[in-house]
Amino acid sequence: MKITTLDKTAADLLKEFFFIPPFQRPYDWEKEQVDQFWTDTVVDNGDDYFIGSVVLYKKAGAFGVVDGQQRITTLLMMLCAVRDAFDSNKLTHLAEAIQAKLERVDDDNEKRFVLRTETSNPYLQDVILRHGRPELRHDLGPEEERLERTFQALVSKVADAIAAPSSRPPANMSRAEATLRRIRDRTLGLRLITVELDNEDDAFVIFETLNTRGTDLQVSHLLKNHLSRLLKPKNKDLDALKIIWTRVHETFEASQIDIEVDDFLHHYWLSHAPKYVAAKTLFRDMKRDISTREDAKATLDALSSDAVLYRMIVEPSFGKWRREEDRMRECLRALSTFRVRQPYPVLLSTLRAYRSKALSKKNAEAILYAIERFHFAFTAISSKSSSGGLSLMYAAWARDLFDAKSESDMQKAIKTIVKGLAGKHPPQDDFVAGFKSLRYSNEQTKQKRLVQYVLRRFADALAPAGVATNHEQMTIEHIAPQNAVAGSALPADDIAKVGNLLWCDEKLQEKLKNKSFGEKKAILQKHPVPGSADVVKNATWGTKEIDARTEALAMLAFQKIWK
Repeated sequence: MKITTLDKTAADLLKEFFFIPPFQRPYDWEKEQVDQFWTDTVVDNGDDYFIGSVVLYKKAGAFGVVDGQQRITTLLMMLCAVRDAFDSNKLTHLAEAIQAKLERVDDDNEKRFVLRTETSNPYLQDVILRHGRPELRHDLGPEEERLERTFQALVSKVADAIAAPSSRPPANMSRAEATLRRIRDRTLGLRLITVELDNEDDAFVIFETLNTRGTDLQVSHLLKNHLSRLLKPKNKDLDALKIIWTRVHETFEASQIDIEVDDFLHHYWLSHAPKYVAAKTLFRDMKRDISTREDAKATLDALSSDAVLYRMIVEPSFGKWRREEDRMRECLRALSTFRVRQPYPVLLSTLRAYRSKALSKKNAEAILYAIERFHFAFTAISSKSSSGGLSLMYAAWARDLFDAKSESDMQKAIKTIVKGLAGKHPPQDDFVAGFKSLRYSNEQTKQKRLVQYVLRRFADALAPAGVATNHEQMTIEHIAPQNAVAGSALPADDIAKVGNLLWCDEKLQEKLKNKSFGEKKAILQKHPVPGSADVVKNATWGTKEIDARTEALAMLAFQKIWK
């Protein structure tokens, strides 16, 4: 299978002819997708906005569209809406210039539209792509109705853009003409990667792969192409870009966790870029700032080293950790348990500064522990979500760490992080309610990792000074047993509550297993474990005692341990 990958603009794309193969689904975009496409490509777009990849195969002088049909079709309809608006504003010459891109002669000097479809033929061509009144009457099916709704929505958006207040147009141009030219130029300037295949058989293979695995070319492919242009090898036998790029991919591919290269690139960029960049505009910013061979070489070197640190963040069991760094690794494990990704830029900046000795272990731990405490309370327990403010804050803090030039700069950045997170902790009532909802038993295993984390932290906080707990040898013991003994059966939900759980070593658990409360109490009085003191003071053990201990642990957690 031969595959050719090219970086093109929409204007470049329209120099070819396309057709939608029969195996493709009909046009199916609705208002939500069209609104997003308009916002991305016109409202928020500057130069070089990337709209993804399209997969094509060559057949009989045209390209079959394997992937990208919705975007290509919508892009053409947007140009048609601009064309019709030019006509309405008596700018016929500009309307005809757009039409020349949508309909032109082929090698046999026969006029054709640049896009042919099977399912919506001839509606798309006759009603939308044609310049002027349709020649045929059309019965509208579901696909034709979606095409009509999309086109009319784009016509309305173009009209609204013309009517909206805007900056003063050039002296020789009306506001309508200036607005339409801007929309036209932004649309034609959209960037994408074309993946061109040799034949239709390969297209079927790629089509199946794309639809079963969700594979797509993203920013990483576009960035690689950009770096390739800047880092052309001086010797064909030594391609530094290929070697290092492969090394980055292999770092992630060897992981037990699914790590997306595009996610890494976004978080890497946020960890040092001068301003926050949304994922959808990432390549535009990278391309702008990486403009020389020296820039490209520095970026490639940074990606190589940061890829290792990034994997250590996502997969804390990976990498070379010294024993004295166990606290940092535990923080990262906790964040993995909470399934949070927003802190990744500041985590990357922290590890990078620590590994380069710009940040002490004590200060690195302070940052990681502040982030851990916050997300335990905010995300894992209170189930709060952020509208995006957290991502902006983390990116800003990451840049502060990256930009710190002195010890005082570093200390200021650390204080900003710790204070900023402390100010966003959830209210006590929300925390206590979330904590009391934690459950773990053989029947309720969904929160097992989180409950284990909670019990580990309690054990560390309640252990005598100077006594370290080997958590690798610890396990969960249910005070009221999961298997009823001596008539002590309780509701399964009560048994799973945190107030009914102890963190103890495996040898002690063997002694406690399936004993009555009286027997367990006697054993725990001789062999206490962190948190058992508030258990053995009870004469009996039931729902009331479990709820009381759960409440007490929740308050202890909020007021002291995760304060």
